[in-house]
Amino acid sequence: MMLGCQLLPTSRPCMKLIPVIALASLLAISATISPRIASAAEPTRIDGSSDQAAERSFQKMMGERDRDAQMQLAMAMLQINMAGVSSASEMLANPELRNPSITRIRDRVDGMTAEEMIALAAAGDIGGFIQGEEPGIAPGLLAPLEEGPVVRPLVGTIWTITSDINGHISQSTVRLDAEGEAYLLEANADSDQKNTWQQSGDEFRLSINDEFVVYRGRMEGDALVGAAGNINGTEWTWTAEQENQSATQ
Repeated sequence: MMLGCQLLPTSRPCMKLIPVIALASLLAISATISPRIASAAEPTRIDGSSDQAAERSFQKMMGERDRDAQMQLAMAMLQINMAGVSSASEMLANPELRNPSITRIRDRVDGMTAEEMIALAAAGDIGGFIQGEEPGIAPGLLAPLEEGPVVRPLVGTIWTITSDINGHISQSTVRLDAEGEAYLLEANADSDQKNTWQQSGDEFRLSINDEFVVYRGRMEGDALVGAAGNINGTEWTWTAEQENQSATQ
C-alpha cells in the first residue's frame, strides 16, 4: 500500500508525503526518548521511607560524586547529625550521636539532593564547630573506647582527615603504624612529637602531640567520622578517607 499514492514513489504527490511521514516518525521517537533523558538528568534524592532505603539512596548519591565531593557530602551528613549538639562530650555520651549516619536523619533530609543537604549543613543553626565549655580536652574524647573485636584493622593505613572548625576546612594526612604509633605526613610536621592511635570494635582515637589534639570517631562505611578537640577547649567535627590499603604498598 502506498498511503493513497497510486503513482510511482517518484511522483510529486508521494514526494510531498515523505517529509510529513518522516517528521511524524521523528516526533513519535522524540516523545519516547525525552522522558528518558529528563529522568537520567534528575539528581538522586534521599529516600527516607525506611532505614534501608535511606542508606541505599545515600550510597548511590556518594557513588555519583568524585572524591572531594564525597568528602563534602560526608561532612554535611555528619554536621546535620550534630545539629543542636553543644559539645563533643554530649555527642560521645549519646549512643545515637556516637554513630552518626544517614538513617538517623532520614526524616529531616527525605527528598533532598546532595546539594540541598550541603546547603542545609551550611545553614546558621548547623555547623561542624562546637565550642568547649572550658579549656582542656573534653572528657568524652579521652574516655575508654568500647570493647569489642576490631571491625576493620587500620594498622599500616594512611588517612586524610578533613576538619570543619567554624566553617574553616583544613586537612592533614596521618599514617597509622604498628604498636599504636602515628605519623603526620606533612612537610612541616614535627618528627619528634608523640602521636598515638587506638582502635577497638568500630571505634577509633588519634592523639596528636601528647594529646594536644585528640580525634575520636568510628567507621561509617569506608570513612571515619567523629569529633575532635584541642587543649584550648575548641571542639569540632571531622571525617577521614583512606588513601591506600597499606602504607607498605
